[in-house]
Amino acid sequence: ARSASSSSAWLGGGTTSASADVAAAKKVAATTTTTGGSGSVPAATQEAVQRAFDTVFSNREPDPAARLRALEDGAAFEPSFRARLQQVGNLNTSVRIDSMQPDGSEAVSLVYSILVDGNVVLDALPGRAVKVDDMWLVSSATYCQVATLGTTEIPEPCR
Repeated sequence: ARSASSSSAWLGGGTTSASADVAAAKKVAATTTTTGGSGSVPAATQEAVQRAFDTVFSNREPDPAARLRALEDGAAFEPSFRARLQQVGNLNTSVRIDSMQPDGSEAVSLVYSILVDGNVVLDALPGRAVKVDDMWLVSSATYCQVATLGTTEIPEPCR
């Protein structure tokens, strides 16, 4: 696992360079694994949750509005989210979901990692996805955990 201060460059809140993060990161293959605590997560839910996390945290989706639609209460995060995207630039980010388990009928708890160029920069983060209007979204709290690492500029919705 990487420390919050050394990974904060990816998050747009620190002074460490992205290349330093990548050089120090451990190369790990991107995989999706799910485990069930109180039951397994259906494949369709797994795919929808992975898609939401990819949309929010990876750079595969270039449209910030589309990325915000995959985030619970995304409109509230728009100014800080767009500012973070400006700071991050074109890093080749991806998300690996390491485990997932049901958390009621409208949520899943998971453990995930954020990678840059295939190298883990934030490892084994606890997270949650919530189902809102039949869509699986990254929870606001999960986004806030990442958006506030290594920075003193806390997005308003995370306060």
